[in-house]
Amino acid sequence: MSENGSGSEIVDVAYGEGWDAGRGAVLGPISSEAAAARDAAGEQYAVVLRQADHPAVVVAHVAWARHYLGLWVYDAQRRRFLEADLRRLEAERVFLTFKRAWAYASDRTPEFAGDAGRVTVELRPDGRGVEIVEPQGDKGGSRHTAADVPEEQRWFPAPGFGQWEGLFAPLGIDVPDRCELREDADAAVGGEDAEPNRRPPEGPPVLVAHVYDSDVVAVEAESPKGPRWECVLSPQMAMDSYGALGQVIEWNEAALEPALAWASEAGREPDAEAVKAVLSAEANPFAEDLVRELARALGFCFARRRGQERAPLAQQ
Repeated sequence: MSENGSGSEIVDVAYGEGWDAGRGAVLGPISSEAAAARDAAGEQYAVVLRQADHPAVVVAHVAWARHYLGLWVYDAQRRRFLEADLRRLEAERVFLTFKRAWAYASDRTPEFAGDAGRVTVELRPDGRGVEIVEPQGDKGGSRHTAADVPEEQRWFPAPGFGQWEGLFAPLGIDVPDRCELREDADAAVGGEDAEPNRRPPEGPPVLVAHVYDSDVVAVEAESPKGPRWECVLSPQMAMDSYGALGQVIEWNEAALEPALAWASEAGREPDAEAVKAVLSAEANPFAEDLVRELARALGFCFARRRGQERAPLAQQ
C-alpha cells in the first residue's frame, strides 16, 4: 500500500468526466476547482480514486441536481466488477437502490462475459428488496430471494465535496483507520474534451399499470429522483384469487408516501386521502376503474366520454 511518512494510506484523487478503462486514464480531466464548482451547482462530474500500488480503481459519477451518485469499481484487468447506484433522498443521506457484482472465471475472461456469475441487489426505502443470484450469468438460471440488508447498509451519509472516504462504505470496502486523500495534479493537466461515459437517469416520472382479468392491477412507478415504488390495486382479490402474499396490504400502506412524492415530482398536486382510499379499495366491478381513480388521486386529469359515470370505490 502507498503510505506517507506518518503511515497513512494514500489515495490519489482526480476529477473529470469519467474513467477510460481502455487507456487506464481519467476521461476529460478537470481541476479540483472546476469539480467543486460543478458540485456546488449540482452539475455532473466524476471522481476517480486510485492507489499507486493497487490495481483497483473506484469511479464516482456525481450529479446532485438529479439526486444521483453512481459508483463503479474496476479490477487489475480494467474490468468493471462492482457497481452501485444511490439516490439523495434526504439532504444529508443517500439511499442504496442498486448494487451488482460480477465474478470472472479467470484474468482472461472479458468484462461482462455471458457466463460471468453475478449477484444483483435492488432495494427500496420501505425496507423491501430483492437479491438475484445468477451463478452462470446469462448461461444459467437464477435465484430470487428477499434481500437481507440491514438499515445501516441501505442509508449512508451524503459525501461532501472532498470527503471521498464516504464512497467506500456503500461498496462494502473497509476504509483504513488512517487514509489520506491526495489530489493527483498530473491527471488534471491536458487531455481532450470528452462527454461523460455515465449519465444519471433522466426523463419524467413513469407509471405502468398491469391489469389482470379486470380483477387486479399491479402498479409500478419510478422517477429519476428516487427509487421505484409499487402497489397492488384490489389487494384482497389479489390475495384471495391470485396468490398474492399477505403483506400486500402493508406494502400498499408503505407505498403512500413515495407515491405522493412521485406525483409531486411529476408536477401534480396529489390528494393524500384519495390515494390512500384507492390503495385499500377493491374492484367494483372492474379493476380498470381503480387505475383511473389512482391517476386522479395523484393529480392527473382525464376527459370523460359523454354520459360516462365515475365508478365509485368499493366500500371496505
